[in-house]
Amino acid sequence: KGEGSRAMALALAFILRFLTPLEETSAFPEEASALPEGTYAGRADAPAGPEGGEYTPGLRLFPSGLYTFRSPTPPKADGTVPEALQGVLGDGAKASATEAAIKALERIPGLKEAATPKLLHDASVLYAEMVKAPAAKALKTFTGTP
Repeated sequence: KGEGSRAMALALAFILRFLTPLEETSAFPEEASALPEGTYAGRADAPAGPEGGEYTPGLRLFPSGLYTFRSPTPPKADGTVPEALQGVLGDGAKASATEAAIKALERIPGLKEAATPKLLHDASVLYAEMVKAPAAKALKTFTGTP
């Protein structure tokens, strides 16, 4: 197994943070409030500005900083990673972010076999920090920048 690096742990944490779905989508613009199966809603750390738009098929950003993303269909992906991360956001979080991250990482084909437990642990701890505060803060912690 590869030892992995702190940078790889950070990259995995950023990916998980992006794939973390919101539980409640009622605050979304009307066209995004009823999401089709396999489509999830997320919130960026900051507003997107006045524009927004669809950046690539399946990824749409709204001016408020809310976004929708579609999980690729099998065999590429089947929504199990976003589903493992449900319930970790907000004051009334129903799941432990660290435990959810480990569960999600273990669902990525080949990662569990290729990564060390330390890499998976480090990524899950960084992810838990990103869930509580903007990702930029976790990046500062990671780099040791005040």
